[in-house]
Amino acid sequence: MKRRLFPQLLPSIAAAVIAGSSTAATEDSASTVSGSSSDGLVFVVANEKGMEIWRARLADKALQQMTATPDQEERRPVWSEKAKLVAFVARNTVGVMKSIIKTLDIETGEESGIGPTPDFVQLSPVWSPNGKAIAHTFQVPSSAHKFITDSGTVIVNLEKSTRVVVARVESIRQRMQNLAYASDGSKIVANGREHRKPRKDKLWILRAVAPPKSIERIPKGSYAKPRFTRDNQRVVFDIRINPALPRDVMVVGLAAKSRARRLASLPDSDDHSAAPSPARDEIAFVSDRDGSSDLFLSSLTGKSKPVNLTQGSTDADLDPIWSPDGERIAYIVVPKADYLAEEPNHPAIKVRVIDRKGKLLFETAGLMPSWMPAWTGDQPMAAYLEKSTDESKKESSAAAAVQP
Repeated sequence: MKRRLFPQLLPSIAAAVIAGSSTAATEDSASTVSGSSSDGLVFVVANEKGMEIWRARLADKALQQMTATPDQEERRPVWSEKAKLVAFVARNTVGVMKSIIKTLDIETGEESGIGPTPDFVQLSPVWSPNGKAIAHTFQVPSSAHKFITDSGTVIVNLEKSTRVVVARVESIRQRMQNLAYASDGSKIVANGREHRKPRKDKLWILRAVAPPKSIERIPKGSYAKPRFTRDNQRVVFDIRINPALPRDVMVVGLAAKSRARRLASLPDSDDHSAAPSPARDEIAFVSDRDGSSDLFLSSLTGKSKPVNLTQGSTDADLDPIWSPDGERIAYIVVPKADYLAEEPNHPAIKVRVIDRKGKLLFETAGLMPSWMPAWTGDQPMAAYLEKSTDESKKESSAAAAVQP
């Protein structure tokens, strides 16, 4: 099923970003992508109207709204440079919760499901490096018994319209989550978790033509956010060995008999969310060793002292993601008062971008950032203007009808 979404440039919102203003719209400009994927962001803005996809152009701090869908929430947008599409999770806002993976054509504003609308939950979309496929996790809940009856990971080939299950969990209490592709597209790393069994996690290597293989020689514990290093020969991940202890960052080689080792972690600090650089043998990670959750930069050898890139911040700096050229880091900032809250305060979260020296380059309200190219021009799409005008007329007529 396809539907049309409507990008809109909102220059007034750009006042929220630091040290910049939006470029004024011109009649002959076009909303096309241009340049490097390190020049722009795609992310989610959450407010009283819901959760929508936006994009940012770092050069002039301009922002553009890409979706306007009151009947669904958009989450986890991810750009593919090869496919020229954004994949995202769409969740309905009324009725029984359904979560499906869709793609968004940023030139036309058209969204498409990547298969028949399922009766199961689709999560964690990741693009194959060649842009021909999307891998995602799935869960099949039982409405009668309120538990998961099936779960695993599938690869959807968009060119051939095929779906291949590459992993299926062993019991109804297990989940697959946190997928990441190797840069050469040869394999996927995934985190397997068993409900209420904190030391039963597994890290899996998934391939389309081979059975799943677990990574051995790592300590028992709870794992999260596994990522390949740029040579695709190692996996960096979070581990919590005991629920009462803080997290550590570890790295393990994929060669036979390789053992996991701690990487840039301290015994008493909470270290997590390591993101390997695509350009250098280094990681960005989160640590509270200096009093608050800051971003740090460290080598993959762990021999040099990690550098605090956001020192002085009292809020929680989380979820670093490298730009494709390895020169910038996007992350989210959660206010200190909301960091440990049971319910996330999404409107209070910000997206920031720094360079690898820690210089602040960009800031705006938002969450779940991913990298994508900036666009050229600033004219909103004609389709959006027509839709907005029609909706405004309807609202004015409705308001007039209830006036005394």
